[in-house]
Amino acid sequence: MRGDFEALPPAVESAAVELARSGGRWEVLARHGRTLGLRWWAGGWEARVTEESGVACRVAARGGAGFAAATGQGARAGRLAAEAALASVVTGPDPLPPARVLGSTPCPPPPVPSDPSGLRAVAEAQLAALASFREVEVLELRITAGTAVTRLVTVDGHPAEGRLGGSVLELLLAAREGPARLVQTAAREPGHLDVTALAERATESVFLASRGGTAPHQLTDVAVAPAVAAPLVLALVERLQRAHGNLHDRLRGLKVAPDWRLHDERAGPDGLLPQGFDGEGLPGRSHALLADGHLGEPLLSWAEAAARGGSAGGAVRPSFRQAPRGGPSNLVVHPCRPVSARA
Repeated sequence: MRGDFEALPPAVESAAVELARSGGRWEVLARHGRTLGLRWWAGGWEARVTEESGVACRVAARGGAGFAAATGQGARAGRLAAEAALASVVTGPDPLPPARVLGSTPCPPPPVPSDPSGLRAVAEAQLAALASFREVEVLELRITAGTAVTRLVTVDGHPAEGRLGGSVLELLLAAREGPARLVQTAAREPGHLDVTALAERATESVFLASRGGTAPHQLTDVAVAPAVAAPLVLALVERLQRAHGNLHDRLRGLKVAPDWRLHDERAGPDGLLPQGFDGEGLPGRSHALLADGHLGEPLLSWAEAAARGGSAGGAVRPSFRQAPRGGPSNLVVHPCRPVSARA
């Protein structure tokens, strides 16, 4: 499809045409997202719908590299992003992956779009499930469901399209005594949320907070709930990402419990947000961050891998406004042996 941009969305087409005139290497990424939100508090409901579109351009030309983004999905947004990217070129190495490392890969099925009535039904079911726990008061309920489509096109005619979807349910609960507690859970679609199980876990966490008390020892083995473990695991991964030189060598020498296997399953099928390619269009694959008692390689973009001598394929783009960087996309903890849900 080299030079054939007419089948692309307007923002991508206009950006590709503008960048093709530069004679350099380039890529165009466009993203459109839609989010539905519902909030219950003080006995009433609030609803909102938000949409965001944008296009980003990276270019390698004249011995340098540039990046810029613009909001919108029309042709004007694509031209603005392309012109700004060309104007922002500064001296540096080419950060774009070559065509030889790009390839084809199957993508997960697209998520089912949510509608306001379906979101309201899930929220009401959650309130009904909590009603049986009379010692806990629901102060606030928030549920959001979002979908996003990402399109990436390179100068070599390599196209990629991915569709993501996810839902988050948040509960602010309080017992008769003790502080209020915020409980969160997530799923690929609102219909996948288990409101009965969440009601049980949420109320138990509120009771634990209200009882208080201290641990009998300074160090003790505990079973950490997913909602508590998630930020701790993410902080660990961020620390490993930033480790360089001697610090990274020392971390790799640490002994890790072999029963703990932490992977970035960005291609699926496990985890919340599987996608067939990373933030630069490289085919998605599983990255072992902790496995068999050893530390794995950090997640790197193509430019980071070239500078550090690592392996690329771990790029993420949290927003179209940001250039690719290495980081976690779809973290999953795999137990080496089956563990019951109650355990």
